[in-house]
Amino acid sequence: MKIKLLLFILLICSSLWAQDILLDLYNAGVEISREIDKAVLEATALTDAEENQLGAQIRTEIIKTERPCTHRRFPVNEIFRKVVANASRQGLDWECTIVSNSEFNAFAIAGGKVFINKGLLDAVGSEAELAFVIGHEIAHIDLKHCVYKIQHGVRAGQIDPNLGELVQIGYDIYSRPFSQPQEQEADELGFRLMRRAGYPKQGALDFFRRLEQFEPKIEDPTINAVNDFISTHPTARRRLERMQQLD
Repeated sequence: MKIKLLLFILLICSSLWAQDILLDLYNAGVEISREIDKAVLEATALTDAEENQLGAQIRTEIIKTERPCTHRRFPVNEIFRKVVANASRQGLDWECTIVSNSEFNAFAIAGGKVFINKGLLDAVGSEAELAFVIGHEIAHIDLKHCVYKIQHGVRAGQIDPNLGELVQIGYDIYSRPFSQPQEQEADELGFRLMRRAGYPKQGALDFFRRLEQFEPKIEDPTINAVNDFISTHPTARRRLERMQQLD
């Protein structure tokens, strides 16, 4: 009986060990695949000048439907300048545009273009909160997430990547979600950018607590189903917990 029990325990342990090995191999495979994909994207990347030209034309298409406006509650351009001064890609034509959309949202496109909805500016509680949002969007561009998304679109469509086609692809996919690893990278770099600009950590924490309050609204059928900042990101609670670990 003792021998049978021992064999049973060994079988369970070996099974769990095998599961751990398989999980480790899977995670390693995912990471290797991600690194290979990144290497391919880097090898076919646009120059900053090409990305600037592309971004300017995509912006022209976006503002045909997203009407630019002003907002007096926060000095948006001043905050943007302070945060973007810490970005690494200083060859881009960085620009921040406020749009009249009432949703709690912000987004970025290739070429250094950041867009902030009036609805988000109405909702955030401080300049530090806004600095984190701006930092997060700048980070997507600084880390080349935006231009990689266009390159993936070219690869998926198997089209001739001339400028006109790239502009159309960039416009068509600018609101599509980033991957969760990309969102985590943008959170962490965005946090560092806003901290280097002199804003307190509390701004990021307050923003995620506020974001938590907006998450249930994505179930509301009157809210646009494609909301970059709420529906496509990891949950606000998970992001808040990660931010609490940063300095």
